[in-house]
Order: sequence, then C-alpha cells, then structure tokens
Amino acid sequence: MRSIDFSSDNLAIQWQYVKRNLGELGVLYQFDDFEFQAHGIIQKLIQSCINEEFALQIRADRYEHTPYRLDQRQGTYERNFTTTFGTSKTLIPRLRYHNVKIRYSLFEKYQRRQKKFGRMVLLAMLLGLSVR
Repeated sequence: MRSIDFSSDNLAIQWQYVKRNLGELGVLYQFDDFEFQAHGIIQKLIQSCINEEFALQIRADRYEHTPYRLDQRQGTYERNFTTTFGTSKTLIPRLRYHNVKIRYSLFEKYQRRQKKFGRMVLLAMLLGLSVR
C-alpha cells in the first residue's frame, strides 16, 4: 500500500487522486448535481422576489390594469448577482415614466455580490489564499 503524504507540496496531487476516485464511484457527480440544482433554485427565488417587490412598489402586477398603478413596466435589463453558489443572471424590470423610486430588499442600488460572498473573499485574503 502506498503511503499518503499530505504536505503542502503534495496536497494538490493527492486531491486529484481523491477527485478521480470519487468520480469513479459516482459520488462526486451527485454533489455537483446538488450544487447545480441549488444554484437554479436560488436563481429562481431571487428572480421571483425581484418581480414581487417591483409589483408591490408600482401597485400593479404584470399585465394588470388598475387605477392605482403608479408607473408602467418598460422591459427589463440583465444584471449579474454573485452568491456563494455562483453568479446568477437576473432580469431587473424597468419603469417607463420613473414616477417611483424602486428599492429592493435583496440588494442595494449598485451591489453585485452577496455580502456573505464578499466576507468570504476577505477571509480568504486574510488567510493568505489567492483570490484569482
């Protein structure tokens, strides 16, 4: 039996062996599939929250005609939002007349990353890990 050396020089090579063995057993792909599904669910949750908050703030749902409507929709624009599960492309609704100042509870005006993700990057830098 071969000895296992977990020194810092040999750690990357040992990790390649572990990944190969887990891949042959089919275990690694289950975790990748779980993360992919979790990312998809989080992306749908973010998009539905954005649409719901937008509808509440203009006082009308999509395609709804009501006298209480404060403004009209005029398409969407795409925004990338990075979470701990990866980067999600979300569609942010636009206003036609800009009668309402829209604010979202999920993120601030120019925020592009989840605050938890930013703290993780900072912690990695403090620990001496590369942030590339």
